[in-house]
Amino acid sequence: MDPDFEPTDGTGIGAVKLVTGWLLLAMAVVLALISYGALRNLLADYQDSTVGTYLLVGVPFLLLAIVSAAAGVSLIVRGRRRS
Repeated sequence: MDPDFEPTDGTGIGAVKLVTGWLLLAMAVVLALISYGALRNLLADYQDSTVGTYLLVGVPFLLLAIVSAAAGVSLIVRGRRRS
């Protein structure tokens, strides 16, 4: 099969974008839960690590959650628009 082949009618491309978008949204939820666990300890009475450790773990996961959620929503909207 030709690797440069692209179907002219776009069959299946919208479905792939929808599935990928939903997977990105599910990944965003998991990443948000991981960041919540780390950032929640900032306000806890008992801290077994320094504040920097919680920020070093929580903030990158929170940023990844936001980016993957935005990418997922973008793919879902684009996939539905072309379907």
